[in-house]
Amino acid sequence: MQVDRVKAAYGFSPNCKIRSISTQFIHWRKPPEGWFKMNTDGTSRGNPGLAGCGGLIRDGEGRWIIGYARRIGVTTAYKAELWGILTGMQVAWNDGIRNIIIESDSLTIVNLMNKENSHEGPSSYNSLISHINMWRRKAWNINFSHTMREGNECADFLANFSLHLNEETHIFDQPLDGIRSLLSLDYAGIALPRDIYCFNVVCFLFFVFGLRPLGVTKKKNKRKTCNIT
Repeated sequence: MQVDRVKAAYGFSPNCKIRSISTQFIHWRKPPEGWFKMNTDGTSRGNPGLAGCGGLIRDGEGRWIIGYARRIGVTTAYKAELWGILTGMQVAWNDGIRNIIIESDSLTIVNLMNKENSHEGPSSYNSLISHINMWRRKAWNINFSHTMREGNECADFLANFSLHLNEETHIFDQPLDGIRSLLSLDYAGIALPRDIYCFNVVCFLFFVFGLRPLGVTKKKNKRKTCNIT
């Protein structure tokens, strides 16, 4: 194949695939009428390392209902994500919320939660997953959804903030000062750009000849406004 010969000529492995880039704009989306949305996140400095989780619940208008943060100790990012979901479910239930969308930027965790048998995660986390499933069986409506990191910045802030706290669950009836600007951007529908990579032979040829495909631009760092839906 001609492409393979070009790869060989430039010292690339025949299995090498070159990625093309497209840009999507990601923003937080409000829940449907009658529902609340919980954004949750977990973090680990070292994986395993010092870990914590955090999240917040907003109503259908994007208004702050309640937030939480919890320092966990030393564990993995995977377990911190699970702790974020469990802690958030407990906070939501105790606050009287019965229709909730739980949103995370971990596709692995969301896929696990959406399986009929969510015990298919790592066996060392079975106890924690069982605890989550116990809370799921309560009399309420729960859906799990995935977002990109750019749509989960408020939860990311709280997860990182948890590392500065002691090891218990902290509840925030009002937004922390440091998160207010992020909340305002979400409320206004301000989106962040995200570069999406895909494998593309055409991109490889452009790369070889030092060209940039049409529509491919350098990394963007500005938000743009869009309607929240």
